[in-house]
Amino acid sequence: MSLPSPRPLPESLETPDVGVVAATGGYVAICFVAGAIAAALAVDGSAATVVGVVSTAATGGLIVGALLASRIDGLAVRIGRRRRSMAMLFVPPLCFVVATVGFLTIPALEPAAAAGTGLGAFGTLLAALAFASMGRERYARAITPDEPITTVPWLDPVHARTSVGLGIASIVVAVGTVLGGSIAAIDTGSWLLRASTSVAFVAVIFGVVFVLTGLSARSQAAGETSLLGQLRPNEPGKKVFGTRYSATPGSESKWGRPTLEVYETGLVAPGPTGRQFLPWEDVTDVRLESSRLIVDLYGRRSLRCATSVLDDPDEIYALLERHANGSLHRHRTGERSTASD
Repeated sequence: MSLPSPRPLPESLETPDVGVVAATGGYVAICFVAGAIAAALAVDGSAATVVGVVSTAATGGLIVGALLASRIDGLAVRIGRRRRSMAMLFVPPLCFVVATVGFLTIPALEPAAAAGTGLGAFGTLLAALAFASMGRERYARAITPDEPITTVPWLDPVHARTSVGLGIASIVVAVGTVLGGSIAAIDTGSWLLRASTSVAFVAVIFGVVFVLTGLSARSQAAGETSLLGQLRPNEPGKKVFGTRYSATPGSESKWGRPTLEVYETGLVAPGPTGRQFLPWEDVTDVRLESSRLIVDLYGRRSLRCATSVLDDPDEIYALLERHANGSLHRHRTGERSTASD
């Protein structure tokens, strides 16, 4: 079987804009602040010490992140191009999670520091997810500047489970942050408990939103009316002088159901952390089953879509197979050659 094609870089890389600079500065600042809080609490620092350390770390993180982003053209595109680059974004959250467990379970360590590392785990995880989503989106947009050949509704049932899992993880981190803040508040005062409770409240809101979104997507994949759909009125919004205004996206809105975009060079597919570009060379097979349309990919998880959201599954299957015909031929020829050897 032939190897997947390397992801090409666009011919011209954009100069980092305000969004990229701000995202990079915020990500680095969160890492610095969480580490500084944990270090200050580990040495029994006073409230004034913690506030001073946080202020210095936040300022330093913003400056360092902004400098890094401004010196690298197309930083978000470069990160969104490769999975290895995006995986590096999740190293700090993993380190903070390990540190939180260590502070809470190892008697020789100061348990109060778990409040800082718990905050760092939650904050850097959200920042990493947001940056990875932005990177994938910007790379997909940069590598496909033309209009798509067609756009297909695409609802992957696995993404629903992923959303529910992220929501549950967010709630678990919130509980851990409150516990760590409660322990640390014994020595540092009630201000830390209030701060950790506020962070946990935000984490719980994110968790509930992720869980409800995942359950709603699972209901749509099964062809059922979701809980959110049952609660939402048929005609949301408010009439003003006979015209209805609403913040709820309609069926034709880009904020609604995810879509798969088909280009001459490949696919732009929805994912749990943003859209991703997939060249036709990576497509190894296209299959239509009774309840799912599946696009198999080399070296990564297959794309799956519930046929209940497709108007004409057979037509879409034929379209994808026709565009992937050259890639499918190469992969199948490679499989026969491997079998004969």
